[in-house]
Amino acid sequence: MSTGHKFKIANSMNYQFTQQTGETITKPSMTIPDQTMSIREILDRYARGLPIEAGKVPIYDGEEYTPDPRYMDLADRQEYMEYAKDQIKAYKESKTDQQNEVKTDQKSDAQAE
Repeated sequence: MSTGHKFKIANSMNYQFTQQTGETITKPSMTIPDQTMSIREILDRYARGLPIEAGKVPIYDGEEYTPDPRYMDLADRQEYMEYAKDQIKAYKESKTDQQNEVKTDQKSDAQAE
């Protein structure tokens, strides 16, 4: 029973290497020397209940982390919801304050004329 198709299964015996171009890094490295820990150090710190990161601070590109509520438990969701409400309230208050300042400035400019 032949379907007319020839299937080729790639394995270590018939693999044909093709030249692949990789990424070239042109920016200077932001790593700090001697910040690595050996596996033994990590396991030792873990066994003693010490923090494994050992005070190392990651460097991010300014991205803020927004948690995904689908993966939170109910208490975390409630806490995050209250935090978000507080942030929205503070933003609205700052916008209202800015608008009031603009109106006050416009009134004082109109009275000066």
